[in-house]
Amino acid sequence: MNILLIGSGGREHAIAHKISQSRLLERLYIAPGNGGTAVEGENVPLNIMDFNQINDFVADKEIDMSSSVLKVLLQKASPTF
Repeated sequence: MNILLIGSGGREHAIAHKISQSRLLERLYIAPGNGGTAVEGENVPLNIMDFNQINDFVADKEIDMSSSVLKVLLQKASPTF
């Protein structure tokens, strides 16, 4: 499973740490991430306010799940939580 985690704080680091332990995980991307999240997955320099850029990244990287409640992503049928 490929996952995109959106955020750059301590909460995202904690979430990234737990996600990275899953045996189902193939790739974990964190946008924009921080120094701690870089240990758990791959930080990607996405503008988290640019919904089209995020959607393009989700499609390009074949993201199975995105941890966001962005209405635009929901409208584009990207699974979120």
